[in-house]
Amino acid sequence: MKFIIWGHKLHSHTHSYIHNGYKKALEYLGYEVYWLDHNDKLENFNFSDSIFFTEDQAKKGMPLRNDCKYIVHHINKDYFNGIENVLNLGNYTVDVEKFDKIKDQCYFDSFSNTLFQCWATDLTPNVINENDFCVYDNSKNNLNYIGTLYEEGRSFSKDFEKLLKKLNKKFILYKNVSDIENYNLTRNSFLSPDFRGLHHIKVGYIPCRVFKNISYGQMTGTNSVNIKRVLGDYVIFGSDPLSLLENMIIAGENNKINMKNAMLFIKDNHTYVNRISNILKFL
Repeated sequence: MKFIIWGHKLHSHTHSYIHNGYKKALEYLGYEVYWLDHNDKLENFNFSDSIFFTEDQAKKGMPLRNDCKYIVHHINKDYFNGIENVLNLGNYTVDVEKFDKIKDQCYFDSFSNTLFQCWATDLTPNVINENDFCVYDNSKNNLNYIGTLYEEGRSFSKDFEKLLKKLNKKFILYKNVSDIENYNLTRNSFLSPDFRGLHHIKVGYIPCRVFKNISYGQMTGTNSVNIKRVLGDYVIFGSDPLSLLENMIIAGENNKINMKNAMLFIKDNHTYVNRISNILKFL
């Protein structure tokens, strides 16, 4: 058995970072893993007994075979033309809690054969060192925000940036950075908040950023009520830019977050190794 991650090569699409997380976790678990797409030379590749992992926008050219299994995001079942070994993946949001609970933030809809779960940190458990957490440091000048801002998250970040300027600190947005750059930029950031737009707040969407930041050893803040509900004492909450900034600074100055326990919580519950464990129950 081998896993084929299909499409969205690294840095080509925001979903490529999800594929990268799964690839690292599968390799950590000892599986044979390939990351391919329609541009690769595949004439002599043996696809028999493979498990494909892909997303709708990346499915172009993916072999459809009855001797293979498929783990897919958002692909209509008609695309598979009668192939039965297809597990659908969906993002955890609060409305999926009506389905069968597998674990916290993991639910299964037997009617559509869909497993709903969160994203995760890209670190595997063996490299999360809960004793190597960041200590709040007011002398750091830059807030490094890695990733994409959506909807009202953009305006939230602009207001946050204005507040930081009053503290003589800069807000810097980074995209398409390597894993090690992401890790180092996060750890060297003055603060590490996550900004959600109104839709994400309403549905309770949880981005990979919050899991990553904590696993990297950095105190994390959010403007999402559901992220606060899920991560509890391991995350700082503020509904508006000013309260989030003030609450994060107070938490940092007073060591209100037990970062060792926070990192252990992510290590035990929110890596892609955890997500693969859930997936394998339904293949």
